[in-house]
Amino acid sequence: MQTKGKIFIISGPTGAGKTTFSQRLRTLPDIERVVTYTTRSPRDGEKNGIDYNFVSIEDFEIMISQNEMLEYAQVYKNYYGSRKKDVEAILKKGKSVLFAIDVQGAMTLKKLYQDSVLIFLVPPSLSVLKQRLLKRGDDIKITEERLKEYESELSQAGLFNYQVKNDNLESSLALVKSLIEKELFQ
Repeated sequence: MQTKGKIFIISGPTGAGKTTFSQRLRTLPDIERVVTYTTRSPRDGEKNGIDYNFVSIEDFEIMISQNEMLEYAQVYKNYYGSRKKDVEAILKKGKSVLFAIDVQGAMTLKKLYQDSVLIFLVPPSLSVLKQRLLKRGDDIKITEERLKEYESELSQAGLFNYQVKNDNLESSLALVKSLIEKELFQ
């Protein structure tokens, strides 16, 4: 039986399904998702404090200067990151922590929490990934920038404990749930 919280990291290329998976995994007992911070504008349907904590660049840089960030990166001209106190609060409750972050952030957290469990979501194909990104409504230039990073991010999949191809949401989600449950009760 689990006695201490673990760190679970869902990662992969942009558009792989990290946010969708983290939202759907909220139903797992004794696991809580870290709501990360970003300086980008909310997309349609995103809610502050639920999907992300949306803050100004100035506020994010203040958090950096005050050493409040556990990890952060500047990606596509926006900051993304997690606050130390948010993670510590979850762990103090005896719960496990779920992150949905980019590959760069995942590697940073792996260094800080060597026992963390990293799950890499692999999109079915580059063309499906492009469709997903365009569906978000992002600027076409931003979409093209993100697609350029695809191969680089994909090349890091071997550094993760598990790789899950996200070609069918329900079956891929069921697999990720089973992997998390297996790790929780080892």
